[in-house]
Amino acid sequence: MQIAIDGPVAAGKGTIARLLAKKINARYVDSGAMYRAVAVLGLRKNISLENPVELLLELKKVPLRLRPARDKFSFDVYLNDENVQDNIRTSEVSRGSAVVAQYPKIRSYLVKIQKEIASKFSVVMEGRDIGTVVLSNADIKIYLIADQKTRALRRQKQLEEKGEYVSFEKVLQETIERDNRDMSRAINPLKKASDAIEFDTSNMSIEQVINELVEIIKEKKI
Repeated sequence: MQIAIDGPVAAGKGTIARLLAKKINARYVDSGAMYRAVAVLGLRKNISLENPVELLLELKKVPLRLRPARDKFSFDVYLNDENVQDNIRTSEVSRGSAVVAQYPKIRSYLVKIQKEIASKFSVVMEGRDIGTVVLSNADIKIYLIADQKTRALRRQKQLEEKGEYVSFEKVLQETIERDNRDMSRAINPLKKASDAIEFDTSNMSIEQVINELVEIIKEKKI
């Protein structure tokens, strides 16, 4: 079973995909965590995130792997044998991941890993090009949206929960810039797949979205 969930930053993809995977006994895959891990690698090695050639060379030296997490419903990202899951959620890494995600060869390298995981497990995979590229033949494709102010507030709360305090104005500006970058990049831009079902989560609870998705899955009889 393959369920693809796409959408812009802080539209609710991660929370919804994780809970849905657990509810239907599938594996949750956060594709964005892999791009964040590449950013972590670049920052640690003092490689400019504007240098895709050096980044890819280093990535090939330091294997990036997805391994089952303790919850048994998701995967953690490893660089070599180090679990970097706790290092990928800072605002610096978030900005960096948006930069490295623009590079075709890095995307191709990571998409191959994502496809391999989906060939071995039933997955709920979320990202920005899952329904259009990674799992273009997914059983169900979902596209989540929410207005930018709502998403900026969610992102600000996520950062505060990790002890990082950023003004709402700055988070909103970064949200707008991230949207523009994701939607305008030349390779695999963020867009709704033609056969995706759209949900506006601005005024929907997580429970409402999950319940509707479960009903869609039942109707599809996957």
